Amino acid sequence: MGKIVASGGISFGDEEGLKVFEKIVELCHVKEPKVLYVPTAGHDNYDDFDDLKKQFTDLGCKEYDVLVLTDESLTYEEIENKIFSSDIIFVGGGNLKFLMDVWNRTGATELFKKAYEKGIVLSGSSSGGMCWFERGYDDCGENAEFMFIDCLGLIPGCNCPHYNSEYWQSFDNVVSTQDLDGIAVDNDAALVMNDGEISGVLGVPERGIFKLSKENNYKREKIF
Repeated sequence: MGKIVASGGISFGDEEGLKVFEKIVELCHVKEPKVLYVPTAGHDNYDDFDDLKKQFTDLGCKEYDVLVLTDESLTYEEIENKIFSSDIIFVGGGNLKFLMDVWNRTGATELFKKAYEKGIVLSGSSSGGMCWFERGYDDCGENAEFMFIDCLGLIPGCNCPHYNSEYWQSFDNVVSTQDLDGIAVDNDAALVMNDGEISGVLGVPERGIFKLSKENNYKREKIF
């Protein structure tokens, strides 16, 4: 059993996303938790790190680190130490295929699974939210074509982020090809898994989380 907060899209410092960050910190039962930022999907550009730190500092977090997995000088033991010494892991958005390729190559995939088992709170936005599902739907193909990417499988189903955007609702037409239930999450919203119990967080009332299930012929149903 573990804890995950997977957002469909969130900006640091916006009032609309505050409830999502509050949920991440609420799930962590450590006083003054240490946050690890993982910007792999953004090709390890972490110019927004100070904004993320302020977001978490305002909620009581005190220590921060960044895991730059494209740094080839980083040893497996150093990666393991950074992951396991954190209390909250937040994964940024970007290219999901690049993220999974790097994680699989460096061994981080299995380390994040172990972090989940240890009770470290896993979280993220966009690709950083998709990575925790069985599969993600991202426009990371050639010429920004959508494609499905195998992910960590900690949350059942195939995930689509940014679902309040019509552009991303192309997910509805193709999810049935995956033989998995579809979970679509709006911006400023997050699916929460807390020791096996699924719930949702909506930063603003008009956002939502939707399920397109195999049993229901992939008909869209709002679940949160």
